[in-house]
Amino acid sequence: AHPRNPQLTLALGVARYGQRRFEDSISAFLKVIDVDPAIEQPYVFLGRMLDQAGPHLADITKVDERWLARDPKSAKAHLLLAKAVLAADPRSTRAETLLRGSIMIDSKDWEAHYELGVLLESKHDYQAAAAELTRSIELDAKQPMPHYHLARVYDRLGEPEQARAERAIHQQLTGSRAP
Repeated sequence: AHPRNPQLTLALGVARYGQRRFEDSISAFLKVIDVDPAIEQPYVFLGRMLDQAGPHLADITKVDERWLARDPKSAKAHLLLAKAVLAADPRSTRAETLLRGSIMIDSKDWEAHYELGVLLESKHDYQAAAAELTRSIELDAKQPMPHYHLARVYDRLGEPEQARAERAIHQQLTGSRAP
């Protein structure tokens, strides 16, 4: 009834996200951004669904690019564009630059440190990856994935005790059992 109302369209996108109807959710969030690009929530939700983006990945990247161009001092815009770039190219040097920019603007965002740590891990820079993942955990120890990746990094650094400790924390946080 009100296709140009950004709040109603946002609510529809959130509802579809909750129903795991990602295609519909992505379309709704892109419409919200088209109507009112200043609303931050659709960007955040799109950043959570990049693994479901499929043919929409290029559109998501474009809206993130425009957000960063409009607000170059937004740590979140740097982070979400980096995540979109990484979804297309997991070893992107541009993504690393964007993540470092996000951290320079807001050094207290656990997720930016986590994403940078995972990227550095993929590039076999294990010492730097360990530092970023450790910082991510210092900022939010209840997030399980930094512990998981830090355990992998410690394995590669030849530190099995520290790897075992991080795996135990990850398992505790996720409720998963040891294989």
